[in-house]
Amino acid sequence: MEQSVNPASQHEILERIFNNIHLCVVYLDRDFNFLRVNKAYADT
Repeated sequence: MEQSVNPASQHEILERIFNNIHLCVVYLDRDFNFLRVNKAYADT
């Protein structure tokens, strides 16, 4: 049986990973402009 995931819950999980991962994570737009970086990236 497939279990559905609440989109708000899924968003919260992704936010926690983004904010706590020790790897640098960057979201860029199509023109390579920064949209968002995580703390690990900002601290480098």
